[in-house]
Amino acid sequence: MNYWTAAWRVPLVLALTLLSACATTSAYEKVSVGQTTDQVVAILGKPSDPGKDLAKLERRRIQWILSKTDNRGAVTFLIWKRSSRLFYLIGFNKKEMVVVKHRLLMED
Repeated sequence: MNYWTAAWRVPLVLALTLLSACATTSAYEKVSVGQTTDQVVAILGKPSDPGKDLAKLERRRIQWILSKTDNRGAVTFLIWKRSSRLFYLIGFNKKEMVVVKHRLLMED
């Protein structure tokens, strides 16, 4: 009887863990249009340095993608490299306020 009681708990614990992970709000989702550069940095942390933190191919892909998307008047972009494939690109206007944000998942 104890074996069966313990056996159903494992999938239940895994399901609850997965649900709680899915329910959390990512830092990216907390960034919204109209926020200042300082507010975004407070949420996401220090942005990546494209010259040091991004490979040449990553920089080229990001530049190409930004040239093909509606950037809503952004004059500067900050980039956050979250993993080897996940990037946050936040565009700012002349007043240093968010006008667009992109979440980019690069394929190999």
